[in-house]
Amino acid sequence: MLKELHTVEKPKESKVEDIAIIGLACKFAEAQDKDQFWQVLREGKDCIRKLPKSRKENVDEYLKFSGLTLDDVIIREGGYLEEIDKFDYAFFKISPKEASLMDPNQRLFLETAWRTIEDAGYAPSKLAGTNTGVFVGYSHDFGDSYKKLIHKYAPESLSMATLGNINSVITGRISYLLDLRGPSMLVDTACSSSLLAVHLAAESIKNGDCEMAIAGGVKLWLIPVEPKDAGEFGGEAGPGIGIESKDGRARTFDDNTTGTGFGEGVGAVLLKPLKKAIEDGDRIYAVIKGSATNHDGKSIGISAPNVEAQEAVIQKAWKRAGINPETISYIEAHGTGTKLGDPLEIYALQNSFAKHTKKKHFCAVGSAKSNVGHLDNAAGIVGLIKVILALKNREIPASLHFKKPNKEIDFLNSSVYVNDELRPWLVEKEPRRAGVSSFGLSGTNVHLVLEEVFGETLSEDSKVNENIVKTQFDRKKCWVKPSRNKVMINSDNDDLVKNILSLINDRNSGLKKVTNLVIKEEGSGLSATERKVAAIWAEILGMEEISIYDNFYDLGGDSIIALSIASIISKEFNIELSLDQIFRSPTIFETSKQIDSSGTNKITFKKISRRRES
Repeated sequence: MLKELHTVEKPKESKVEDIAIIGLACKFAEAQDKDQFWQVLREGKDCIRKLPKSRKENVDEYLKFSGLTLDDVIIREGGYLEEIDKFDYAFFKISPKEASLMDPNQRLFLETAWRTIEDAGYAPSKLAGTNTGVFVGYSHDFGDSYKKLIHKYAPESLSMATLGNINSVITGRISYLLDLRGPSMLVDTACSSSLLAVHLAAESIKNGDCEMAIAGGVKLWLIPVEPKDAGEFGGEAGPGIGIESKDGRARTFDDNTTGTGFGEGVGAVLLKPLKKAIEDGDRIYAVIKGSATNHDGKSIGISAPNVEAQEAVIQKAWKRAGINPETISYIEAHGTGTKLGDPLEIYALQNSFAKHTKKKHFCAVGSAKSNVGHLDNAAGIVGLIKVILALKNREIPASLHFKKPNKEIDFLNSSVYVNDELRPWLVEKEPRRAGVSSFGLSGTNVHLVLEEVFGETLSEDSKVNENIVKTQFDRKKCWVKPSRNKVMINSDNDDLVKNILSLINDRNSGLKKVTNLVIKEEGSGLSATERKVAAIWAEILGMEEISIYDNFYDLGGDSIIALSIASIISKEFNIELSLDQIFRSPTIFETSKQIDSSGTNKITFKKISRRRES
């Protein structure tokens, strides 16, 4: 009996489980999806370019509103997305007005998370109630926030814009929309944010906090202009922090490098335990064998890299992966193209390999920053997706702009070499393995070890993909517009109420027609109250067509929007409307009935006394 009790009480050793990558989606410069991104990489395409024409409308509007011209500003070349101002708000049950006030970073990652789940062969609705986590690397430290643009254009809308511009809501909205019950968190460690998000997601799965996880990052330059008088590499709104390449291109490991370029994009992966993924018949892109993170501690400067720390995080990841470092044949480097960072990174890699082998030139290195620029907090997810696609296609893409090795780097006696052309990814016996590094300006470092999978994946045309009809992204322009009234500096909710009332009221008729508003029941004997309430809802929600039977929640309503509606109705009808009443009577029809019967004792409305008004 004692022996049996001892056996029961003895703690089981936890096995470090491999993590499968079963879905991915991305959008980078000149690449709308993962297939186009692979073509960019395979063809060795330089995606650094001038601002696309499709983006100029928003910039021109900004300059005009600010009293500036193109002659007053600098717009650098960069890895720009084709468009950042469109969104399918109806699909996600968000009102047009709220969508136009949401940070485009939030909208873009929401779409990408949805596509990632579909790419894995799952209907997003099937994840409802599951213990799925969401981890996103994001910050707007090096560019203007959308909230600042709203404050400039339409300060009276700031209260309604609150949720759409809180950074943590990027993950929270996804978890809410899909009813995901796992951890949901934003990660901000500067350049290493998104790869750290993947590491945290993998660790969360291993320790049982979630069964699956969405992880990635997003980075946009909303209005990429900076004043000329701020200098070539500075400016309040521009991406300059002093390490920028003169022509916007990262010449990683090259002797003629002048710094890093910048880019935009979004990427996400769906993670799951490898064993479970195999059992469920999931398609597996690659496997995360191990990962690690640490901090530089005290170095020569708070923003300067620490070779010892980089070496330590690589060694730790290798140990956790349980692999022989000689079997790693590619490293996707952080590779910013800076004079200080590049030599130190190669030195750390060389030191790490030297502890295990004396072999030379067996591991290729490269950086996607040479293709699409440095995506700051989303840089890590770009490198990770590049490696995933390279493993899947068994080819190593070229690292661009490498003509003459950096004289500060001893490549001759190194374990690594710069891969400057497209090569077949050849190995002898072991599966293909690779590392991905991401080192943050904050001092936080991350390294992942990836491996291909043999004989356990499903083919591209397997049944796992036939079950899903992928969503087609009816995207309409959603961008804050300058207020119809002149900018009010100290705007509050009272300003919003006054502005809306001025739009819907007319002294003679009692109702001013809202532009383009169609009330579906117009020919069915609508009451004056229903018309007025419909106009209020339509203006607040940004609707051009509305039904008096539409549900407030289905139109994208939330507590902040309800508060605005309640305030306006209270003032317009001289009643006090509780927020709870909006939620319990969530249609124009029901709300109008309550307003018309506001003199009875059956409702929670209260007449506003003259004393209270004063």
